[in-house]
Amino acid sequence: MPGEAVLHLCLPHWADEIRVPHRQLGGILPEQTTSSQRELDTAVQLIEAMAIGWAPHDYRDTYQQKVRELIEAKRSDTAIEKALPPPRSTAVADLMDALQASVEEARAARNPRK
Repeated sequence: MPGEAVLHLCLPHWADEIRVPHRQLGGILPEQTTSSQRELDTAVQLIEAMAIGWAPHDYRDTYQQKVRELIEAKRSDTAIEKALPPPRSTAVADLMDALQASVEEARAARNPRK
């Protein structure tokens, strides 16, 4: 499997987002890093909890389509309505706690207790 020597965590949404880290980043990847056992266990649990069958070609990138439409609207001098800015986040969370909670939630959803 490409990239098996690298832990690469992302949630791709479109087929063109699938990358091989060594091809993309070349020689700048570290040869070896250290992680705590808790970090590794949490990462494995998170990946296993989120693992599902996925066919990226079944999905369309509507964002790119909207950007193209905006470009065409500007090109043809059509009025463009501005979008509201996203709300500012003020919450600060510990990443490990958030990952652990996500893993536990996914595990509970997958194996509901009777």
